[in-house]
Amino acid sequence: MTEDESGKKKKSRRGFAAMTKEKRQEIAAMGGRKAHALGVAHEFGPKSGREAGAIGGRAVASDRQHMSEIGRRGGLERSRRAKDKEEAAKSDSDSKESAA
Repeated sequence: MTEDESGKKKKSRRGFAAMTKEKRQEIAAMGGRKAHALGVAHEFGPKSGREAGAIGGRAVASDRQHMSEIGRRGGLERSRRAKDKEEAAKSDSDSKESAA
């Protein structure tokens, strides 16, 4: 470990943390290509992807409190946008009247 300017010990970056994002992506891509070449990579087709999404959807929907919160936030956002649109229309009409 090294010390920074404040005298605190600073962990040295090693392994993947020391690599650039591009280098990490390159290594991950090599792993993906190898998995496909060996035939062990999982590939979602339209049908299996739809089934997986349905399972996840059922899991989320079973939490009634979570679904209630989502609906509440959606309603609040919708009313906020309607008010913003109404205020924008009003300010446009006010500016047109003052220009005339």
